[in-house]
Amino acid sequence: MATPVPERKITVLLDRLNALLERTHEQPIDELEWQRLRQDARHLLKTDAREARMALGILAALRGDEADAEREFNAALAFGWTPVLALNRATMLAQFHRVEDALNEVMTVVKQGPDGPFYLPALREAAEWAYAVGRLHLAADLLASLQKQTNDPLPEGLADLADTLNRLLPTADAIGLTDDLMAAMQAPAWVLVHAQGFKERIRLRDVVYNDGDPFLCRTFVLPVAPDEILPLYEKLIAAHSAHEEPLPIWNFSVGLEALEGA
Repeated sequence: MATPVPERKITVLLDRLNALLERTHEQPIDELEWQRLRQDARHLLKTDAREARMALGILAALRGDEADAEREFNAALAFGWTPVLALNRATMLAQFHRVEDALNEVMTVVKQGPDGPFYLPALREAAEWAYAVGRLHLAADLLASLQKQTNDPLPEGLADLADTLNRLLPTADAIGLTDDLMAAMQAPAWVLVHAQGFKERIRLRDVVYNDGDPFLCRTFVLPVAPDEILPLYEKLIAAHSAHEEPLPIWNFSVGLEALEGA
């Protein structure tokens, strides 16, 4: 009879951390468990430095401490890149609305190719963040790659994304809105969102108009009261005005809107 092999302490800790993350979707952070996990992660720094640093980064992100989270993830990365580290770091960056950085991070996993064990989850995450960044063609390509890897239909959220892209791409092509151009033109809005420190995920609404000349409008729906939108709009206009170059195309715009009931 084989002797049972005890689980590594770092594996147990990461399982506990995942359980805490699952519970935070439905209830406030368990403060006592958070403190225990942080203490246990610090105890494992000598034996499992990369995973322990990653755990500390995730815990810092749970508290909304961006600087500490990034510092811990960078410390983990110093011990070598892994797809698990990259995916968790990308999630941390997206939590703080640094979606371009999150996309770049998760694309390092995608570029490992379909033989990698994390290729499919990386494709799913990358497609969503590519759309958020404004890289519509890249998002469509990533979804196409995902569909080639499985016979299953796309899950509901990604199926909705595919429908959205099918609706937007003809207009984007008609007005010459490339991925680089759309990403650059809406980048000031993401900078503004990041600076506000919103904890909620930002909803995007894309509307196509065509009364003779096609037009695409992207609206950032922000978790603020209606009377807070105008000052944010003024900041966004000032950010755009700071660039001396005229807008490269006129038939794409970026707007802000207050979330109803915020």
